[in-house]
Amino acid sequence: MHHKNQLLFFIFSFILFNLAFAKEPLNLSAAKQNVIKYYTSGEYNQDVAKKAEQAKKFLQSKLAVKNNSKKLAIVFDIDDTLVSSFDLNKENGFSDSHAAIQIVLATVHKEPIQPMLDLYNFAKQNGVTIFLVSNRQENLRKKTTDLLVKNGYTEWKGLFLQPTDSSAENKINFKQNIRKFIDNSNYDIVLNIGDQSTDLIGEYADKTIKLPNPCYTVQNLT
Repeated sequence: MHHKNQLLFFIFSFILFNLAFAKEPLNLSAAKQNVIKYYTSGEYNQDVAKKAEQAKKFLQSKLAVKNNSKKLAIVFDIDDTLVSSFDLNKENGFSDSHAAIQIVLATVHKEPIQPMLDLYNFAKQNGVTIFLVSNRQENLRKKTTDLLVKNGYTEWKGLFLQPTDSSAENKINFKQNIRKFIDNSNYDIVLNIGDQSTDLIGEYADKTIKLPNPCYTVQNLT
């Protein structure tokens, strides 16, 4: 019995000793290498292609239903939804500083995300109205338009950007308020697609699609 108690004491002490130390997180350099591998291995494109196919099937189901009460619409985010910022993010070490983000937003040297371009064109060819809603600010409208056209995105109905002097509260509610405006304009927003959870929160969409983005998370709009 004495030996049994000693064994139990040892096990209990071992558990307490290990609980006292937090698990060391993945080394930042290794985490960045994992992100790079995710993109360069083709896994990212495969995941996006699955999301695009899911969106297309849902859109097809809505197109098959004859309902003339509202026009069908789709809302897309822009950055890392329609065009990829991966190469630029990698170049700046995946920095999420305000200065680094502004450099990424201002450049037109980005590549289209092909599965999303295919979905965009499918929607366009089937008469679905396209709206682009981005947290980019109005001072980037010309560069944003150039970026979209350069990458094959054309004939959208509306391009909504954040007012440059928008208040913090308006920034948070901006995308939902735009979707509400679209919905009140006699459109049924079939799909709302973005790479950030903040792109999708709120109402006014039949279905939301969240694309993968391990490079950054938008927590606070600046």
